[in-house]
Amino acid sequence: MSGSFSQLLLCMIGIYGSFLSWAVMQEKIITRTYEGERFRCPVLLTLAQAMTTVLCGLIWNWLHGVRTKGLAAPKFLGYFAGIALSSSLSSYFGYASMFHLSYPTVILGKSCKLLPVIALHVFLYKRRFPPHKYLIVTMITSGVTIFSYFQSSGSKSKHAEKDSLLGLALLFFNLFMDGITNTTQDKVFGKYKMSSTNMMIAVNLGIASMNALYLLSPFSNQREALTFLQAHPPVVRDIVLFAITGSIGQLFIFYTLEKFGSITLVTITLTRKIFTMLLSIVYFHHPVSLLQWVGIALVFLGISTEASLKITTKANSKEKKKN
Repeated sequence: MSGSFSQLLLCMIGIYGSFLSWAVMQEKIITRTYEGERFRCPVLLTLAQAMTTVLCGLIWNWLHGVRTKGLAAPKFLGYFAGIALSSSLSSYFGYASMFHLSYPTVILGKSCKLLPVIALHVFLYKRRFPPHKYLIVTMITSGVTIFSYFQSSGSKSKHAEKDSLLGLALLFFNLFMDGITNTTQDKVFGKYKMSSTNMMIAVNLGIASMNALYLLSPFSNQREALTFLQAHPPVVRDIVLFAITGSIGQLFIFYTLEKFGSITLVTITLTRKIFTMLLSIVYFHHPVSLLQWVGIALVFLGISTEASLKITTKANSKEKKKN
């Protein structure tokens, strides 16, 4: 598992370029208006992203000679359906939170992935964690709370209704569903030999199917969404760019994992979160108070500590295996 400096540079440019562009498009589509009207059908975003990701995954497999077979085997269907459902719900809660929170708050909140995982294990399974885990969760949660609470009147997002407890609750469920998705994926990888791209293809096929069925159901606002797309053609271009950049970003993540391993990937994705936050603040002119910068610093100090501990633990385990 080794790669050259030029390959590492390519991975960094690919991940930063694709996901920073993806974040800009996401914020623009969800929080901004098109000729005074706001886009209110995020299910279309999830569908477009899933379909494009399947296509990119198939192209990747074809270029690398990976067989895309056996994914419809009965032993996989239950797992894939569960992952697709939890992932779809995660997207729903994530987009819903953006109508009640400013986008920088959402970005910071998504750094709290440890919170629902630890809460689930502590309250349901009576599990205990090392003290540093609780310290990290406290730092990150405090940072998000400070950032959200100490907004100046000028920094209250005019594009979100307000930074509210409802928005934070929706964001918590988004992270909770993410945790279920990741846990189930780990279980499948541990139980069966499967390439990451095949997992990506299968799960996104399920996500696309579920969201397409929802859009065709009487419960969706399909007509309203189609009317909006017809009235505002620029949103179609933005959705296409959003889907393409997100899918390409996922492929760069798999490529980085294959060439350089998870430690390098953790480092790149950590810095990408920081740049995403700063880009959102600068590009969309979000005013940030001094106390909010303190909140941002707490969040990134917390996730940096978590990343460093992960890297150290993995490095130590590798050394033990060698010895």
